[in-house]
Amino acid sequence: MGFASKVAGPGFVHIYIPIPWHRKGVPVYPKSFAKRRLFLATALLLGCIGCDRITKNYATQSLQGEPPISVCADTVRLCFALNPGGFLSVGSQLPDEIRRQSFIVLNVGLMFGLALLLLFKRDLPLSFFMALILVLSGGIGNLIDRLWNNGLVTDFINLGIGPLRTGIFNVADVALMLGAAGIAYHSWRHGQLSSQSPNQSH
Repeated sequence: MGFASKVAGPGFVHIYIPIPWHRKGVPVYPKSFAKRRLFLATALLLGCIGCDRITKNYATQSLQGEPPISVCADTVRLCFALNPGGFLSVGSQLPDEIRRQSFIVLNVGLMFGLALLLLFKRDLPLSFFMALILVLSGGIGNLIDRLWNNGLVTDFINLGIGPLRTGIFNVADVALMLGAAGIAYHSWRHGQLSSQSPNQSH
């Protein structure tokens, strides 16, 4: 069965690292590690969604109808905007009813599928698991906005230097971007390791 190895960290602090045992080539982690993973995932999910809601409420109350606020030599601009489309206004040109229903249905379907994957796929590497949690939290954050704001999402962050600037986004979008980057890195890393394995066997 699985066990935890004890490693002496800096200052002789003992660090326990879960070591999986394998069933038919699939890593199986101890139940205690699964509980810690669930706790970490719940904390990250609630933290991201809570931060997204708090900042969107601030933007609605303090930035709506006001001129943009410039921060860090205009590198960051805080400006209120309601986005009818997806990330960075993708799909905003669609007819209102089609856009509203399609984005809500698509979002619900994707988040439901992702939640099922996280619940029942027990052998996901922790880094990949946390990247999926970030995507889930970002999707839920924007879904809540669409349901409350008649299909619209509150955006308020703009980054750039001089004329080179991003679109306007929000904290949920940041979680989505970080999660997508984590998934991309994991896929690249997995491909690198897979390509090295045949060479090492010779």
